[in-house]
Amino acid sequence: ITRRPTIRTEMNFGITYNTPAEKVKRATAILEEVFRANPKTADLLISFNKFVDSALNILVVHVWNGVDAKEHFAALQELNLKIKERFDAEKIEFAFPTQTVYVKQD
Repeated sequence: ITRRPTIRTEMNFGITYNTPAEKVKRATAILEEVFRANPKTADLLISFNKFVDSALNILVVHVWNGVDAKEHFAALQELNLKIKERFDAEKIEFAFPTQTVYVKQD
């Protein structure tokens, strides 16, 4: 068994259902820009892949060129903060589990 040369991370970003299609495209572009800007990004896959219960899901598969876990986690934190800042600036909202209850009135 050889030592792995990279660290692969899968992330799911859920955005709200009321996000227009153009903003979904913008969200995927922001993710692409943020991850590609990091020099340790070896490979990247981004896809608006699912309509889940409470969100429009965007899958990110990021391959980090290196094996230092501390460096990787520190970089992920910075990447996530940049994503949060960019989404906030573009008014792209992260989703959280919600339910709508309809009350029937007679």
